[in-house]
Amino acid sequence: DVDFCVLGTQEVVGVCCPLLVVTMMRVQPRPVAAQVPVRAGCPMLPAFAFSPGTMAAPHPCTVYAPPIGVASPTLAAPTVVTAAALPACTPAAASGSAPMQYSAFSAAPVPQQRSAAEMLPLALARVGREAAVPDQRNQAHRSLLALLEAHGVFRDLPVDGSGLLRVGSPFCHDFFEAPQLLPFLMERLATAAPGASGLAVFGCDSRPQAQWWSAWEAWTRHTYADGRVMLELQQRDLEKEQLPQCGLILGLHPEVTNGGPWPAIIGNVLRSRVVGGRAIFATFYRLEAEETVKVCSSFGAACEILENPYYAGQPYNAVGTFLRFAVVVTLAVPAVARMPASAFATQQAVIVPAAPLSVVAAVPTAGKAASPGVAVTGPLLGRSVPAISMAAPPAAVASTGGQAAMSVALATAITWVKQREAAPDQRDQAYLSFLRALSTEWRVLEGLPTDASGTLHVSTPFCQQFFEAPLLLPFLKEHVLDTGRAKGIATFGSDVKPEPFWWPAWEEWVPCMLGPHVVLHLKAQDLARELPAAAGLVLAVHPEVTTGGPWPVIIANVLRSCVPGGRCVFATFYAQEAEEVARICRSVGVPCSVRESPFYAGRPATEVGTFLRFAVIAGGPSA
Repeated sequence: DVDFCVLGTQEVVGVCCPLLVVTMMRVQPRPVAAQVPVRAGCPMLPAFAFSPGTMAAPHPCTVYAPPIGVASPTLAAPTVVTAAALPACTPAAASGSAPMQYSAFSAAPVPQQRSAAEMLPLALARVGREAAVPDQRNQAHRSLLALLEAHGVFRDLPVDGSGLLRVGSPFCHDFFEAPQLLPFLMERLATAAPGASGLAVFGCDSRPQAQWWSAWEAWTRHTYADGRVMLELQQRDLEKEQLPQCGLILGLHPEVTNGGPWPAIIGNVLRSRVVGGRAIFATFYRLEAEETVKVCSSFGAACEILENPYYAGQPYNAVGTFLRFAVVVTLAVPAVARMPASAFATQQAVIVPAAPLSVVAAVPTAGKAASPGVAVTGPLLGRSVPAISMAAPPAAVASTGGQAAMSVALATAITWVKQREAAPDQRDQAYLSFLRALSTEWRVLEGLPTDASGTLHVSTPFCQQFFEAPLLLPFLKEHVLDTGRAKGIATFGSDVKPEPFWWPAWEEWVPCMLGPHVVLHLKAQDLARELPAAAGLVLAVHPEVTTGGPWPVIIANVLRSCVPGGRCVFATFYAQEAEEVARICRSVGVPCSVRESPFYAGRPATEVGTFLRFAVIAGGPSA
């Protein structure tokens, strides 16, 4: 036998009224439920009491009303108890309490759409409370907007043919950010969208919010009576539909780590941006931001992650950190080519190739201060990072006239590589340090076997989007091809899931930037069932060996693909992952050694997010 008692609150017409929900459940023979809306104001919540009786049939219980004399509104409907629970529950008056009424009903009432006149007081009351005593989410939201403004996100946004800046708010839920976001954008409209005459904001969610959507639409019409701000909120399934075309998109708290339809949702959100538009996603946690970047990159978008200064100094693993990280999409294709003047017409946008967009904010250079509150991704801990040497792009690429003939994928890859060269992030710096250690300290590149034509075959299993391509391949060209250790380099990469944008982009980028003697082929492959291509050098980054599953088989197959005399190197975040890889290697009879990257010298052993910190080297003198 189990008893449950749940207390909740519900806001009704501008006043917060407690809703006492009493549920008594018995596993056998059947559940019994009572739903009792109690008439009182929020301050009287402690006055509610639930007193269960004995568990003997018919499950008697007592529900007390608040004391008499409480100045509070009454609900339009009487207090009710479900018909099934009516014989088991006895309304009783506590000392000095008001008598309670009840009437039986067969189903819970469905919230009704209220008129604008009814909903406007609700919105005004909430706005007043938030202005007087802003909660954590309000403060974090203001800080995030200030951060984005300092980062240049709200400058020179495109307007439509009627002079409106169109703003999209996907998965907006109740759209509680309305009273902060709309005034913020209107105050900056002249600089955010030069020439704009007003805002047209569209928000949606897969589940309608009849009460609050009506409230915010009424509040917008009331606050901006001149009609310069329009707000429309409607139900929409973004897995199957796109937003209207927008010049600015703010998506708060996408549940990307839950999987399911979220990659498709993010893709449709990105496709709804017009050329020159901006998209920002805000998340609670770093891992959500990183997953959002991963999803965006699969659609050809380059992103950067900013941390909200509101949380400066707070622990990395603090919970409930609203809007802590912002994922700013700096480059994404394809984008909608033009924006119609018609307001919020439902459409399936025609997707056309677009030239690479400019970066949202220029990367700070030496001698130029960064914007306040912006985490600048420059060299970490004083470590210098050498420039990546690449062949000059062909004339057709370098010239303005030739860009029209360049594919979208190639243009995106070239632009993104330039951004990374200008401001390498921690992973890029760690990767370059790892490669230098492979060549100099660990001597992995010495004596690598080549095929009959003198070509060194390189394998990169579980490579995901293969974002290391512009780091690894130029490095190998310089240290293997240009030094005469091989006459050519043939690189094979694979992952269990194909990456339809970035794989073709890198396959096109390699011959364009590195010449005909370096080739790249990327293929979907399940390494738990088949071996990757045979190679003299295997570089396997971040195997998830501590998660169990098929990883012992995958590691064994990767080892078997390494030709005699070759080297197989696994890179891991943490020591325990390196030890598990080493254990698997030894279990199949392959000797190996574990090394730590000099990039992390002196850093705590417990530090998290340490890309390529440990190397497990199988074969060669280092093993």
